[in-house]
Amino acid sequence: MRKGRLAADAAQATLARIRPADWDDLAVCQLVIEAIAEDLEAKRTLLKRLQQVVGSDCIIATNTSSLSITAIAAAARTRGGWSACTSSTRRRG
Repeated sequence: MRKGRLAADAAQATLARIRPADWDDLAVCQLVIEAIAEDLEAKRTLLKRLQQVVGSDCIIATNTSSLSITAIAAAARTRGGWSACTSSTRRRG
């Protein structure tokens, strides 16, 4: 909105569709991307909880820029899908 890429009414309509998910909402997901704080134990705890809720065919991805993916995944039980995402803080013109 600030750079004029999205009209105010379109931005408001988009924001109106965003809502927090309940654990039960995640049961039908095929992909869950977690993006909580960069805290290893918090991510491991969340991963364990997610695995209790989602189906065995769900891919769980973690978004981290500083933690070991292997260390996070150590909390995962053997399952079909695991992925890692990283983010860049590089500014785009």
